[in-house]
Amino acid sequence: MRDILLGKISNWRDVGGPDRSIKIVQVQEGGGVQASVESDLLGGKKINVQNVIRLTISSQVVKVVEQLPEALGLAQRAIVMNSSARELKLDHPVVQDLSLVTLGDPTPEMRKVIDATRHITNTAMPSKAP
Repeated sequence: MRDILLGKISNWRDVGGPDRSIKIVQVQEGGGVQASVESDLLGGKKINVQNVIRLTISSQVVKVVEQLPEALGLAQRAIVMNSSARELKLDHPVVQDLSLVTLGDPTPEMRKVIDATRHITNTAMPSKAP
């Protein structure tokens, strides 16, 4: 996967597939999925491919992948799970960390949002601390 996203492998035949150029499908530059992949999977290197299809909405990534057999999409897992596209499992998941930030101490209302977010995070992903 790293070699594909770094542009070292550009044809499916090189990984046991048909003789077709690999097309990477992702949202416009600067999306959270792209940032997570570059940080976690590529060790800080930028995705560097010739055949890229950039879209404006993340839900479109899976729709394009479903229509193009040569496509490899970068999308949130939840979107993939709600489609007919297949998830490519890696040795370890690529995780996007999100933070809640306040200027100064959180107000009681802010604290409620923070506590609710922690509760949801712990329920959805019990092995990961908020």
